[in-house]
Amino acid sequence: MKLCRACHRGIHKLYDEMTLGKQLNSVEKLRADPSVMKHVRWVAKQKEVT
Repeated sequence: MKLCRACHRGIHKLYDEMTLGKQLNSVEKLRADPSVMKHVRWVAKQKEVT
């Protein structure tokens, strides 16, 4: 799964490295997480900056 920079940063703001490594360590688990998906949906609505 490829993530844009904003999504990647947002996920790291939500969860620390330990949590990501132990609990959210697959694409399926990230997609199942409500907080991650809320952030991804928010990013998708933002105006793209180039």
